[in-house]
Amino acid sequence: MELTENKDLFQSVFDSSSSGIAVMQFVYNDSKRVEDFSILLFNTFAINAIGNVDYKGKRYSEIFPMVKETGILEKFIEVAETGVTAKFERWYDGEGMKS
Repeated sequence: MELTENKDLFQSVFDSSSSGIAVMQFVYNDSKRVEDFSILLFNTFAINAIGNVDYKGKRYSEIFPMVKETGILEKFIEVAETGVTAKFERWYDGEGMKS
């Protein structure tokens, strides 16, 4: 299978989810600790939830400012730093979400 076919297959599977999915990269502070995430890619569900927002390369907490108050960002950071997966649910309908 060629690389372009793999990319198309990935995008189709990625966009078929009925949940929002983000591909993110760690953002480190001066102490070499994860402090946030740079958004690389959202699936279609996530894009529909936030609307037509230029998100690529922006910080997760910039697109969703309330994640700091809800503990969501802290959970993501904990997983990033420990490598231990976490299962949790939080309903987020704060700033950054399309009305």
